[in-house]
Amino acid sequence: MLEWFHGLAGSDRRALLVGAAALLAALLWFLLLAPLHAALAEAALRHAAVIQAHQRMLSLQRDAHQLGGMARNASAPLMTRVREVIERSPEPAAVSLQPRGVRSVEIRTETLLYSDLIRMLIAFENAGLITASAEMHATDAGLVTARVTLQLP
Repeated sequence: MLEWFHGLAGSDRRALLVGAAALLAALLWFLLLAPLHAALAEAALRHAAVIQAHQRMLSLQRDAHQLGGMARNASAPLMTRVREVIERSPEPAAVSLQPRGVRSVEIRTETLLYSDLIRMLIAFENAGLITASAEMHATDAGLVTARVTLQLP
């Protein structure tokens, strides 16, 4: 093949070399550079979509934080009413309060007498609160722990 190439006239060899270079450039473009260019363009689009989704997530987090603050502020009158009832009882129970939306609160008690729990539930009812659910567990004779959900009417 090398003999054949050297047997060609100088202009034919140059034409053949220019054609081979053009073919090599076309192959390089279609097999390497074009797919890389397409992959980079697709990566840029995906990156833009990720940035947009991230900004949307941050916006939703800010909205959730603001709404959570509004819910805590809205449940403040209910929490105040529940605390007042607990503090007015003859022997205030050790409780933890957890807002459950705007209109309800969950109360968890440590061990207390069953009769004290019933008095506390009656006091909540007298304060205009509704007992939505109550769960009690006996810990010892006459002693219970409880989880009670109260709601505004």
